[in-house]
Amino acid sequence: MQIGIVGTGQMGGMLARAFAETAPENVYVFNRSRAKAESVAADLTNVIVCDDWETLIERVDAVFLCTKGKDGLSLIKKLGPLLKSDQLLVTTISNIDLDRWQELTPATPVKLIPSLTQTIHRGSCCSPTLAMSRVRRRPNSRTGSAKSANHSSSTRARCASVLT
Repeated sequence: MQIGIVGTGQMGGMLARAFAETAPENVYVFNRSRAKAESVAADLTNVIVCDDWETLIERVDAVFLCTKGKDGLSLIKKLGPLLKSDQLLVTTISNIDLDRWQELTPATPVKLIPSLTQTIHRGSCCSPTLAMSRVRRRPNSRTGSAKSANHSSSTRARCASVLT
């Protein structure tokens, strides 16, 4: 899968480095400040800096949009219609609903919220025991017993998966 990253700040830069170090394919990057994109690509032979986002989206299967929310929304209005239905639009912008992204592009939108764990190429593990201990508890007004706030047992059980 060919990957392109628009925005090479903290999140986009981290993802570009992680993909470049772990995937055999080229990683295409674009940033409005070319120097910032070049600094990400400097030590990585398979990171290619594109002159514009149009070139990037022509070459990739998945476009990672890693900009600030206000910048991303104005950019997706321009690049969204150029994406194809067989492409993915992966965004790190959390304050815009997926429904809104779907209105702006024929590509399949996906939200990704990276964390520092990607920096070391490891995920995180959450066990049911750990999940239970971390859930805020509040007293039940009718019975007086402690009850999980806003978390059902099925939610806690789903937290038992290992992400890598």
